[in-house]
Amino acid sequence: MASDRSAIHQAARDLYVNTSPAASPGLATLVVPEEVAHPVRGRDDLLTELSSALELGGQVVVLHGNGGHGKTTVAVQVARRAAVETWWVDASSSTNVTEGLREVALRAGADEQAVQNAWSGAGSAPEALWRALDARATPWLLVLDNADDPRVLAPDGVRVATGRGWLRTPRSTGTVLITSRDGRRDEWGDRTFVPVDVLGAADAARVLLDLAPGAGGETDARDLAERLGGLPLGLRLAGQYLGATSQAVRLPGLVQPRTFAEYGRALANGAELRGHEVLAGTWELSLDLLARRGQPLARPLLRLLSSFAPAPIPTELLDATVLATSETFVGITPFQLADLVEGLRALGLVDHRANALVLHPLVRDANLRPGPGYDDVRVAVLDRLVKRLDSNDPATWALWHALLPHCVQLPDEAIDVHVTTATFCLRVDLHHEAERLYRRVLSVVTARSGEDDREALLLRHTLATLADWRGDRATAEAELRSVLDAQRRALGPDHPDTVSTGNELARVTGRHDAARVAELRELLAAQTDTLGPGDRQTVATRDDLARELVAQNRLTEALVEYRELFATRSATLGADHPDVMRLRQNIATLLQIEGDFDGADAEYRALLPVRSRVLGPEHSETLGTRTSAAMNSARRGHLESAEAELRDVVSTCERALGAEHPQTLLSRQGLDRVLEARASRAP
Repeated sequence: MASDRSAIHQAARDLYVNTSPAASPGLATLVVPEEVAHPVRGRDDLLTELSSALELGGQVVVLHGNGGHGKTTVAVQVARRAAVETWWVDASSSTNVTEGLREVALRAGADEQAVQNAWSGAGSAPEALWRALDARATPWLLVLDNADDPRVLAPDGVRVATGRGWLRTPRSTGTVLITSRDGRRDEWGDRTFVPVDVLGAADAARVLLDLAPGAGGETDARDLAERLGGLPLGLRLAGQYLGATSQAVRLPGLVQPRTFAEYGRALANGAELRGHEVLAGTWELSLDLLARRGQPLARPLLRLLSSFAPAPIPTELLDATVLATSETFVGITPFQLADLVEGLRALGLVDHRANALVLHPLVRDANLRPGPGYDDVRVAVLDRLVKRLDSNDPATWALWHALLPHCVQLPDEAIDVHVTTATFCLRVDLHHEAERLYRRVLSVVTARSGEDDREALLLRHTLATLADWRGDRATAEAELRSVLDAQRRALGPDHPDTVSTGNELARVTGRHDAARVAELRELLAAQTDTLGPGDRQTVATRDDLARELVAQNRLTEALVEYRELFATRSATLGADHPDVMRLRQNIATLLQIEGDFDGADAEYRALLPVRSRVLGPEHSETLGTRTSAAMNSARRGHLESAEAELRDVVSTCERALGAEHPQTLLSRQGLDRVLEARASRAP
């Protein structure tokens, strides 16, 4: 039986003594992008103005200008020069903003539990962020890059100027720097506006000469710069193009611009290009060059990349075996695909950062060709990749987060991808995103098969559990009752889906009794006979049974079920899988509570190196296991070694998680108990 000084914490189906479940790891990056390789021209006065604003602090600066004006380049220079703590957030989508600012809140000193609660819907995430930022005593810089749609920084239906969303004026010495195409003062409110204009002729010519020193003299460079309208992105692309062609061997019959003058004439012969059309003409010339180099598929590849969401595109998506089955890329090999990507990179049409391809928004806009051809390929590559990713494996989470905006963008009919993506979202506590995806799938399934379709009822069951998660128990109970009635009519009272919904309804309504255990045992026996002990449904039912037994304090019986689960799951998943680690933690916890300290010690010794290797030595779950193991050691009478271990755990928790993190508090509580026990034994 449990000691009167011990507690079983049960959440996310993981049991601990004196610990709490770990929050999902923050995976957003706040790193300032790398500087451009060539010198930045014509921005000295602008950088001086922005540096002065940064020194003053307490304001929001909107760095605005048309696409391709180099706003991000200027912001990078400001961030690199700033001698203050700097956080860089990609604000091109609401998902990127939400995840990035969650990491900013944690870095700024917000309590991790408060952040977890706020980002899961139990509080206001913007309030949690700004409480932490405004409490900072030292200067800081927050860059919100590519915030071209101000609505991603404000609640639905509310203008960002109201200051009720993510964007607010700092009350401390911090500065918010925004880069955006949108320079409307009525949209942003009372901010400091700094325009980023095109480059003057002299500076623009210097950019071309930096990139293509062999393509001509200053006069021709100035003429081409003026034709390109001084747009930094257009200058960079033209310069890279000429840098590639100016030194190439000239062959009979090969016509391609090699000098500034020839490039200008090529543009003029196509049309009188201005603004975005200038850039489009520049990109088409680069694609023509790749075609002449024997890479005609570079153009459709760029069109395909442009069809993805405006976010970094993981290179894992470029699966040649999938592309080769399409009409556009029929028969393409991985080597050919790699050559195409390198060709696009060489001419500046795509960038490669952290295992992802990045398109400038203007490149994407100019090459976007809506249609079923590219849509079908996009769905196919995403479907192939997400089916290979185990959302329970933390090693896949960084890739999953990168895929998320692209999966969400797919049409509603891509239900397999949406269901798999929703499963990942649940695993990392993105419950709201999961709910939106499940609702989209439900609308498709219902329209196709009707409300009483089994898949539709399972989706409604899942949505009901999400309602319970967000605290709306009344809605959850009402929906589960409705689903249960429909399942009884459509499937029968003894169908596993019907029984499962009845069990979930019992959990939501708080009915923990022997009858429910009997129901679960009956269902488990039936599933074991018909589906086998390793089937997903059988495993889920046994897990439900073990949790119910713990809830009723029938720990010995629960231990039997967890041991059976551990044997089944470890044989198929391996020791590194999160489910297997959770089960071993639960077994050790129950052994410890039951007084089998030697047995618990053996389990902790087996589990700890696995969690440390898979999750990292400073992950809260790893530290939770160390705390539990140390407390178990103390129960065995090894108070001195337990004290030394807990002191190290507390120190690590405070450094890695923060002084107020729940795991830090629980580890410190465990240390206090050991110190108290040692004091009571002192002569």
